Amino acid sequence: MYVRFSGLITFRSPFVVTKVACQKRGLSTGSITPNKGLGFELSEEQQAVKDLAKNFAKERIIPRAAELDRSGEFPKDIIKEAHSIGLLNTHIPTTYGGAGLGIIESTLVAEEIAYGCSGVCTAFAANDLAQMPLIIGGSDELKKKYLSRCVDEPISVAYCVTE
Repeated sequence: MYVRFSGLITFRSPFVVTKVACQKRGLSTGSITPNKGLGFELSEEQQAVKDLAKNFAKERIIPRAAELDRSGEFPKDIIKEAHSIGLLNTHIPTTYGGAGLGIIESTLVAEEIAYGCSGVCTAFAANDLAQMPLIIGGSDELKKKYLSRCVDEPISVAYCVTE
């Protein structure tokens, strides 16, 4: 932003211009701080979720990925283990016993699992896809009945769609 002072044009950052504008209007400038821009750093919790999923993919999925691709076997043992450490059904609200993670955290998990094997990630995501209509539009009674079962045991859920 350019500001004209005594015939000179000088460059001022948005921070300085905002502060000057506030001072001219007699407003407080104590809470105005320089904008550091949009940040994409993960919180400590998000990084912990990402690391857990990354280590799981590295230790449990990658060693079996080629075998699972060749055989077409459904990875029940991997699903069971992922469930036991909280990597499955991450989006189920805490009200129904789930972790209640947000879209960022769930995406971090999916990204790491997909790095290990996209087929295994699809098996994880199928639960999300089948549960989401219930989370969005189901009654409290239905949510308690079905979502709590998904939290309690590593089951695979399904749904049907028509035109």
